[in-house]
Amino acid sequence: TTVKRVFILGSGFNVVTAREAALKIKESSYISAEGISLEEFLHGPWVTLDSDSLVVSVAPRDASIDRHAVVLRAARRLGVKTMAISDGHLEADYLFNTPRTSIILSPFLTIIPLYFFAYYLSVRKGNNPDYLRYLEPAYWEARNIIFPPGTH
Repeated sequence: TTVKRVFILGSGFNVVTAREAALKIKESSYISAEGISLEEFLHGPWVTLDSDSLVVSVAPRDASIDRHAVVLRAARRLGVKTMAISDGHLEADYLFNTPRTSIILSPFLTIIPLYFFAYYLSVRKGNNPDYLRYLEPAYWEARNIIFPPGTH
């Protein structure tokens, strides 16, 4: 199936990693991507999962690793594709292992496979990840409405 929605789940320092990765996916692939706190996702948004979704768990080994394992297991039960970026063992359809490091430094390692994922997702969709949609006249005009020339 084609992925139409991506949920990138982070906890602790990696909530920001999840948000950054979602932004890069939106900018380069033009699909819906949300970077969200793991616990926030588990308290409601998970019910929007379906076969067009991908759940990405940004899960270096810390206190939340067991909760990441739970969400991945539940997503797979629903037929949702899963990915994990982790320095620990998690069950997912796609697993990217990162070296173990301090939890404070982990965002510097976990973002790397997510940037590559955003890049290759964009290429697979036939987009040039080096150009934003601003090259399309309608999007450039919309950008100029949002940020009038000289203001941003």
